Amino acid sequence: MRLNNEFVIILKSNVEGVNKYMNKMKKMKKCAISTLLAAAMSVTSISVPVNGFANQVTAAKDVREDISMILRYDEPASDWESEALPIGNGNIGAMIFGGVDSEKIQINENSLWSGGPGSSNSYDGGENELSTEQVHEALQNARQSLQDMVTDFAENKAAYVDDSGKIVSNNYTDLLNDSAFSSNLEKLKGEKNNFGSYQTFGNLVIDNPQGTNTCSNYLRTSDINRAVETVTYTQDGVDYKREYFANNPNNVIVAKLTASEAGKMTRDISLNSEQTKKTISVNESDASITMEGRPSDQREDGLNFAGYLKVIAEGGTVTKSDNSTLSVNGADSIVIIMSVGTNWKSDPTTEYNYFEDDLPIYKVEDWVNAAVEKGYDTLYNEHVADYKKLYDRCSINIGAVEVPDKMTDDLLSDYGKNNSKEEDRYLETLFFQYGRYLLISSSRENSKLPANLQGIWAQGLTPPWSSDYHTNINLQMNYWLAEQTSLSECHQVVIDYINDMVEKGKVTAQKYYCKQDGSDVRGWVIHHENNIWGNTNPSNFTTAFYFPAAAAWQCQDIWEAYQFNSNKELLAKYYDTMLQAALFWVDNLWVDERDGTLVANPSYSPEHGVYSIGTTCDQAIIWELFDEVIKASEVLGKSGDSEIAEIKEAKEKLYMPKADTLGGQYREWKDETTLEITNSDGHRHQNQLYVLHPGTYVVAGRSEEDDALLEAARVTLEKRGDGGTGWSKAWKINMWARLRDGDRALKLYGEQLTGSTLSNLFDTHAPFQIDGNFGATSGVAEMLLQSQGDYIEPLAALPWDWSDGSYTGLRARGDFDISAAWKDGMVDELKIVSGSGNKCKIRYTGLSGYKVANITTGKYVNPSKIDNDTISFPTEAGNEYMIAYDIPAEIIKPDVPVNNNNNNNNPDVTAEPVGGNNGIVTADKPSSEVALKTPVIKSVKSNKKKAMTVTIKKKVKQASGYEIRYSAKKNMKASKYVKINKGTILKKSIKKLKSGKKYYVQVRAVKKSGTDKYYSKWSKKKNVKVFTLYTRICYSQTYKRE
Repeated sequence: MRLNNEFVIILKSNVEGVNKYMNKMKKMKKCAISTLLAAAMSVTSISVPVNGFANQVTAAKDVREDISMILRYDEPASDWESEALPIGNGNIGAMIFGGVDSEKIQINENSLWSGGPGSSNSYDGGENELSTEQVHEALQNARQSLQDMVTDFAENKAAYVDDSGKIVSNNYTDLLNDSAFSSNLEKLKGEKNNFGSYQTFGNLVIDNPQGTNTCSNYLRTSDINRAVETVTYTQDGVDYKREYFANNPNNVIVAKLTASEAGKMTRDISLNSEQTKKTISVNESDASITMEGRPSDQREDGLNFAGYLKVIAEGGTVTKSDNSTLSVNGADSIVIIMSVGTNWKSDPTTEYNYFEDDLPIYKVEDWVNAAVEKGYDTLYNEHVADYKKLYDRCSINIGAVEVPDKMTDDLLSDYGKNNSKEEDRYLETLFFQYGRYLLISSSRENSKLPANLQGIWAQGLTPPWSSDYHTNINLQMNYWLAEQTSLSECHQVVIDYINDMVEKGKVTAQKYYCKQDGSDVRGWVIHHENNIWGNTNPSNFTTAFYFPAAAAWQCQDIWEAYQFNSNKELLAKYYDTMLQAALFWVDNLWVDERDGTLVANPSYSPEHGVYSIGTTCDQAIIWELFDEVIKASEVLGKSGDSEIAEIKEAKEKLYMPKADTLGGQYREWKDETTLEITNSDGHRHQNQLYVLHPGTYVVAGRSEEDDALLEAARVTLEKRGDGGTGWSKAWKINMWARLRDGDRALKLYGEQLTGSTLSNLFDTHAPFQIDGNFGATSGVAEMLLQSQGDYIEPLAALPWDWSDGSYTGLRARGDFDISAAWKDGMVDELKIVSGSGNKCKIRYTGLSGYKVANITTGKYVNPSKIDNDTISFPTEAGNEYMIAYDIPAEIIKPDVPVNNNNNNNNPDVTAEPVGGNNGIVTADKPSSEVALKTPVIKSVKSNKKKAMTVTIKKKVKQASGYEIRYSAKKNMKASKYVKINKGTILKKSIKKLKSGKKYYVQVRAVKKSGTDKYYSKWSKKKNVKVFTLYTRICYSQTYKRE
């Protein structure tokens, strides 16, 4: 069934074909579309218009980056979580069901919460009733108990290898079974009596009193290129259409209902809500409906909400039907404009003053009235332009060629099974862009609050986990994609949210923590559960509440925002927030009596346990924060401050795991335990690998130590397995990408689609949790571009299934905007826009064989060659650069001389110019004078164990030698190089290979001229499987480290 502007039915002329088609049609709820089938029985195909609305879908016919990204369904939604479709403007969210005769639009406003000071005058952010002295005494007792436990473990239960070569190990003693320890731990908890919950505002309902509950040609879409949702269908010969969008500049939700015939729009429009303290009123004179109220636990001077809508009918009449309903009769079209708001305001002080003086109805009415004055067309155009200025910045093409002729739920259920390759690539692209759509819709520069566990969409009054802000992975994951995918403005609101908790967090730090000697700590702290009411105190959930590293982790948002934008003003504004979080840990760290290192104590591997000291997650987050603050101090000229000296000293003494475990894995706890060695519980958290992602303690290829730790991380992920759902699976995608294993990352991405994604593409944990959507988008970005080391790596973990493609608008640290195009897994072209004029250091296999040009000035650039794969060059802010084997002639201005080694304005000019496909431009010779033909590989053979021989077919004229690169990856990532130093030598033996491994090989010719080098294109690839004495088939080896 083709579902664009035509309804195409393809049937065999037999009963079996018709029955198959009928079964397909039975999926459609409430919509009778059995007409036309009788005529189809004797024909191969017929084409019938769906309705009178053109341009539903525009499908590109070739591989392009601007293919429409659209969700499509052939039936209305019946389930909120899995089927309804979201829209949002960063403050107001709505879920569209798309019913035919009864449409339901469920509405949220991001500050509509219960709890907090409006529910209790004594609200204090969840602080317990004990005195500071009592809490400190309990903390010191718990710390000593844990120190004694791990000391005994190290002396009597440490893992070892016995005489038979078997690892003998034990697990830590779980002190939760010790009454004295548990009693002390209870005193370290906070309270959640008035924590509150995110809540629904209510529902906008549009009923058709004349409806027959039947229709044909039903189609429900969400066009994420424009952030517009559409419902179309035919009923009684009339074509109906609805459009919905959430306008950010005016803070309104807008709906428009039209019909193909005049006077056919008769609808009842009403509001209802599960909120019990509310009033709804209708004003017939201005065709408006108002709902005001407050959550059931709020006093009158607490949180208040208001919603206001106006109905604009073209033709017909609008009358009051009852106290919550307006009736429209005989109109040509209907426009509904609605806004919702509360009196919540942020409060960075310790006063818990979260309420504005004025009731929210006044600003809500102003928003709607201003929007009505603009009119529908202006609001629509304004919305699309506002949305696209963010969305259009970044696009990826990984093999989709057109919008598939399938509904989205069918694409999802057929993924990896019955889809074509192009259909799978489309769904992968759609899921990537859907994450960006959800972030734009739930988090904007003018949002009051960041995206919570469900973004800004939640049903009912008690959603799962209160739809709060979990900060032991979830809130952090929500914003991983922001900087990477050119949505920096969407990132700001979470930074403000963090900053608003600092002063309250200082009070919490003083109450719940002290130095090892019992004196006061500096700085601020939060824990793993947070709300909109400044709840910085610990939770009361025994196996999750203890996570004082949350503030340190959240500070990474500030540093990342600086790294990607080089905005010193932003860094200066929030520097003290980072500094105070670091000083808390300078004071709160504990000296482990076993080795004198500094550790967190108590320490609890998030949601996994057990209580111990120095778990890797805490240590890694603290190390990262110390590193960020030290670097930030250097940027801001504060590196000489005494507090920075303290941080540097603490960082030097901080315990960090090494690659020294008996089981080969990366440590989760400071001591090697049985659970760590076996990973027998396959736990969803793998927080010890924070060092890999989102941290920077371990970076592939940076050093031998890094690579040893990288291998330990790989062993951990192999032992932990690929299981998990939602955010856990998404995190693993990012981790495998950081391991440079794109095929494994894509495998998990596919499993997230098939195992953790609902029909409306919401991520499910279960239940729906939006962090998995955001984390998956981040994972794709990590596959295509990384910059967490001291260099930029395009296609850092490119899966082979994405061997041809391109992207635009991915961002790299250093304030660089990167675009790339590749073929057969190899880069054809990179474009780099420098935002701040920083030095660009970039790594890619064989990059020294590429040319570099400044597109803006039309000049070649001669970069510094760091190694065969890494170059660097200075940039000018606002200039665009190209890296390619051949720079198109039209880019270089004919009257501009080539940069040379004496150019004092280019300190990175190298004495060895960069090579290219046909030779390169040098200081005094055009490339045409030294063009080299591409060599041809005659054969690649392996007749000896761990060796292969490469033979070149014939000598290349002018060649003074050859360069061979080989890799176990078909896309030639992680290639190694050998040289042939004479042009007449055409054979080379390469040893120390892995037996049984397949290697891919390419050759290029080299010509030396003085200190300059020139290169040919790389030859076509050949491959060989290295000789082995036996062959073993083991599917589990598919994703082993190569």
